[in-house]
Amino acid sequence: MGFDLYGENPKNNAMEDDLNRRDALGKKWSDGSLTEEQEEEYFALTKAIRADNPGEYFRNNVWWWRKLWIFVCNACDKILSEKDISGGSFNDNHLITEDKALAIADRLDALLEDGTVDTIQKDVMEQVEAGRKINKQVEKEIQELRKLVIKATGNEDIVPMNYPEEWREQYDKIRSKENWSSRYPFHKDNVKEFSKFCRQSGGFRIC
Repeated sequence: MGFDLYGENPKNNAMEDDLNRRDALGKKWSDGSLTEEQEEEYFALTKAIRADNPGEYFRNNVWWWRKLWIFVCNACDKILSEKDISGGSFNDNHLITEDKALAIADRLDALLEDGTVDTIQKDVMEQVEAGRKINKQVEKEIQELRKLVIKATGNEDIVPMNYPEEWREQYDKIRSKENWSSRYPFHKDNVKEFSKFCRQSGGFRIC
């Protein structure tokens, strides 16, 4: 699960022959007629073209995208409308225009240059690391509780939802200490890739 962004009119840095070959293989992929060898060629070619054409496609899983988009919305609050900001939280094919995409890229590059992104990365990743330590302890307590429940019930396959009430309440109490911030990382390399995508995308859709 994640967010797939597609350039509306991406800058083309690829060789025409490669693009034509990919398109031909893509048609075969759509109708299910690709051989195994052609399938490998198609994916390798697609990967190479996307590497040479960063405005064509950008993807983050839901964990990476959340922090990135929050950062972009805060940094570009004078660029993005409320509808744009909301559109980045859903896979609804929302369009960010080319003018806005270029303005986002300029703003992100400035924040990369002045060290703002480094500072935010440091703060976020410190929170992530602290959260991971908390969650490691939570998982240890969950496993210790599970051993007690198995010993008490004699059921090695029992799952938390079927724990006797006393143990279930204890399980919920332990699980409530879980730290969710550990799941949402942030790194300047991701910001760089997104800025590059924005600059060469010709506008993009969030899917």
